[in-house]
Amino acid sequence: MNQFLLRRAFTLLELMLALIIISMLMASLVFFSKAFMNTATSFSKDIYADLSVRSFIDQFSYDMSQAGFTPVGSILVPALTAETGNAAIFITNASDVILV
Repeated sequence: MNQFLLRRAFTLLELMLALIIISMLMASLVFFSKAFMNTATSFSKDIYADLSVRSFIDQFSYDMSQAGFTPVGSILVPALTAETGNAAIFITNASDVILV
C-alpha cells in the first residue's frame, strides 16, 4: 500500500512523451487548417471573379435593353416600340431574316 501511494505522480519521461505527442497533433492541426484556408481563399477568389463577370454582363444587358436593343441569338436588333414605330426583325436562324 505504501508503494502505491509513492507512485501517484507521472515521471519526467512520461510527461515529455505526452508533450511530444500533443505537439505533433497540434502541428498537424495547424498544417491542415492552413491548407483548408488556402483552398477556401482560392475558391472565394474564383467565385468573386465569376460574380464580377456575371454582374458586368447583367448590367450590360440591362443597359442595352434600356437603349432600345433586344438581343436575338447573338445579333442585337432594334426593338419594336409604339413611340417610334420601328420595324421588328425576327431571326430564326443565320440564313433566315423575316421583316415585319
